[in-house]
Amino acid sequence: IPCQKGQTLQEAIDAVKDVDSLYSLVVHYIESRDGHGLKNALRLLDQISDLEPDEVKWPLMKATHLRRLGRWPEALEVYQAILRRHPDCQEATNYSAMLQNCE
Repeated sequence: IPCQKGQTLQEAIDAVKDVDSLYSLVVHYIESRDGHGLKNALRLLDQISDLEPDEVKWPLMKATHLRRLGRWPEALEVYQAILRRHPDCQEATNYSAMLQNCE
């Protein structure tokens, strides 16, 4: 990701509109397995979701990572938001029910 003079890496990433490039960064951050990288991956998934708002896989991926991090209330919120837009999404239905039973 090219940076302009005086631009931070974060500013350069925020300016990217190419989903494939952003997803590559998500994969890199997730594979790094450190807390900072995972936070960056979650933020990038939001950025990708903004670029492709009708695509359910991005919020599903975010919810999955939140769930795996043990951030169940946040994951449940994302699954419920998915179901409001995509009521037939079986994965969101299943995990939403599971997380509601864990509360």
